[in-house]
Amino acid sequence: MHALLTEAEHRGHQMETHTSHRRGKAVQEMVVVIRGHALPLAIRERTTKVPREPTAEETSRQRCLSRAPVPKYNHEFSGRLELGAPAGSGYRTWYACGDSTRWPLEARLGHLLHSLEGCAAAAERRQQEEELRKTEQQRHWLAAVRQAREQQVEQHRAQVLVEQVTAWRRADDIRAFCRAARGRANGASPPGELEWLHWAEAYAEQIDPLRGALGAPSEPSADRQTLAEFLRADPYADPWPYDSDGRWAPPDEALTERL
Repeated sequence: MHALLTEAEHRGHQMETHTSHRRGKAVQEMVVVIRGHALPLAIRERTTKVPREPTAEETSRQRCLSRAPVPKYNHEFSGRLELGAPAGSGYRTWYACGDSTRWPLEARLGHLLHSLEGCAAAAERRQQEEELRKTEQQRHWLAAVRQAREQQVEQHRAQVLVEQVTAWRRADDIRAFCRAARGRANGASPPGELEWLHWAEAYAEQIDPLRGALGAPSEPSADRQTLAEFLRADPYADPWPYDSDGRWAPPDEALTERL
């Protein structure tokens, strides 16, 4: 262990002790930190299976209960050491070396350190791939929200335009109706009718969108619920890129520049 840690430090790696929790218990571990990834190390003695004879009590119990399990082997310590990832850790299949019939453990320390460095490199690649995946997912999300917003604004403007055209035609029809009513009476309309025609003409002036300057309508709300019908995704899946005033304010401005 000392030789392995000395060589690891010589290569620029750090040695630390971490506390991990397994099955509700705190476990102190020695770890090698390579490229920011903490890889736990433990040394243990291997066991070997040795055939065992059942005891008289086990034989009697099995005779009474045919399904009573009786162990066929004992696990005894073999005197061979193993150095690598602790049992039960996620790195168990990545790195471990031990005494064997071909070589002792100390002859495999270089191989073990190479495996540790390879494991750290693989973890770094996975981390980079995950970051790229999240960045791409966020980019697609922002593009989908922006497209939904464009569709919402376009639909809102079209709706306002149709309403203006409808109001303009209605105002024009009311004015035509009033002119026809006045012409029918040849200026001799009763007072009640004239009062009604005055009101109708004022109402036509009130609803006529051409009575003043025209301009694009104000944009609708950009909250999650309003845009949900235009968005082909869960509006609560990611951080919302619009603020409370409807301004485009995504969490990552650099990502927005690439949209």
